[in-house]
Amino acid sequence: MRSRFIALWGSTLSLVVLAGCTAKRGLPAPATATATATCSVRQFDAARVGREAGPATVLVVTDHGSGSGFVIRDGQEQLVITNFHVVASGTNVAAHATQRDGQQQSSKMQVVGIDRERDLALLRPATPLGSEALELRERPPSVGDSIAVVGYPGVQDSNRVLTFEPGTVTALQRQMAFTQFIQTNANINPGNSGGPMVDACGRVLGVVAAKHRTTERLGLVIPTQAVTELLARYHQPRPAPREAAEKQLQRFFNEVKFRRSDKAADFFTRGYIEKTVSATVDTLREQAKAKIQGAFASMRKRGKNPDKLPQAELDKLLTPLLSIDEIRSLSLGNEVAEKKLTAFDAATRFLRNTAADSFGNLDDIWLESVSTTASGCVDAYVTASSGASTRRYVVHLHHQWSEWLVDSIKQTR
Repeated sequence: MRSRFIALWGSTLSLVVLAGCTAKRGLPAPATATATATCSVRQFDAARVGREAGPATVLVVTDHGSGSGFVIRDGQEQLVITNFHVVASGTNVAAHATQRDGQQQSSKMQVVGIDRERDLALLRPATPLGSEALELRERPPSVGDSIAVVGYPGVQDSNRVLTFEPGTVTALQRQMAFTQFIQTNANINPGNSGGPMVDACGRVLGVVAAKHRTTERLGLVIPTQAVTELLARYHQPRPAPREAAEKQLQRFFNEVKFRRSDKAADFFTRGYIEKTVSATVDTLREQAKAKIQGAFASMRKRGKNPDKLPQAELDKLLTPLLSIDEIRSLSLGNEVAEKKLTAFDAATRFLRNTAADSFGNLDDIWLESVSTTASGCVDAYVTASSGASTRRYVVHLHHQWSEWLVDSIKQTR
């Protein structure tokens, strides 16, 4: 998440690159049903709410981490709501549910809709996760309302178990960047991401998204209105792959032309980050180390010992020798070595500073044509101009997270 707030995702696991390109989607289903009966519970009965919400709350696991989610019934279709950052942390997604009788159920999940700005993802299970489902409450809560946060927060060296944390709504319309949240004092922790915040009747008021880095019991929850809007987009007719890829590319080109690397980075697949960006960071880091070693050797020949120089003086001598990207790669490498970042997170952070440079310096960029491949991917033929010269590229797009994203960029001439 942003600034002093941290996303509540789980522990790091191994990475697997996504393979295959064909996008599949079931038939449209009616919009999700909301509560039709008025809840008669006047006092918050924690045990009752736990029995209602627990069986429909799931553990969402990827090959890189885990979080929480919850099951809803969308017409005749069963879907799972979670945070986008939970599924973005891996490729193979699965969900695990514990039913009222203690029976465990699991299913592979397909990401069928996302909202990056509001950190939401819509998943469809390959096989049903029991019969339990939560209702979305349309009416917003009031400050002081009793609520509960349900999910699967992680504890080091322990299995993830379903937890139930009561609390209250402490603020409405908490604005962060372009997103509006509900604020709660319920005790939420890493792993609660994507889980539901429910009212006294077990109806969903919002999706847990983040907690404050330093302030105790200050959590942010995405209102259910955002979920309803994501569901509405899910039911809209989907364009053909080529048309969808063209629209996505035009948005990507717009971010590139205006040098908005942080936005342009959203248009790349996980595979591109793992393969291409990680390799670039490694190469730049080695280049930087070689330059530093050469500078140290030169200092020693002149009778200076770099190990005894103050850090400020050393930085003043070395900084002009290194490019901005080399300095970035060194800094990120140090954070990986100190286990503050994973290699994938480091590459992602690097891309968010450099994605607009994907086609070099340019005055303009445009799409010439688009074709589909035998495996269901898309190849786009692109021309970039800079001054009097032009360059041509083939951009390979892969269907991931319900979008067409860039998997490779190759210059042809």
